[in-house]
Amino acid sequence: GLPFREILDALGVAPSAQRAWIKFTGADDYTTAIPISDLDGTAGRDPIWLVWRMAGEPLTRAHGMPFRFLVPGRYGTKNPKWPTEVDFVTEEYIGHWEQRGWSQLAEFQTNGLILSPPSMAVLPEGSVRIVGTAFKGHTAVVAVDVTVDGGDSWVPAEITYDPSQSTVNPD
Repeated sequence: GLPFREILDALGVAPSAQRAWIKFTGADDYTTAIPISDLDGTAGRDPIWLVWRMAGEPLTRAHGMPFRFLVPGRYGTKNPKWPTEVDFVTEEYIGHWEQRGWSQLAEFQTNGLILSPPSMAVLPEGSVRIVGTAFKGHTAVVAVDVTVDGGDSWVPAEITYDPSQSTVNPD
């Protein structure tokens, strides 16, 4: 794909400064909107892209074939598929899921998950290896603490992972 700004520039489209939101409508009548500041990326976030391939292959129908928008740092509800209209609007637009109580900004939140041992497992005495994951989008997770006594004491976890385009290894 390409950054959406490059496509707009090639078409001679320059949203006016009064436009605060980008509203998307899809072929399935899905609607959503994002702040226009996402067009060029903000706060360390990459800009919006219009994409037509994933992992080197054309998008499948389930992933938005023939193309879709990719909005880094925001959950999938803000990455519209099958776009038929893009409008630059002055007023905040409340889309399909947002009308149903979902987040208007849908920014990635830091989250973690313990994968092993399973919840409520009865464990033998002694050392137990805890395996899990922590995520914050393109923002590096640089520290994770773990408690095994309900929060009375915390110990730092060892962070090990292979860096990818979606992770940043602080070392």
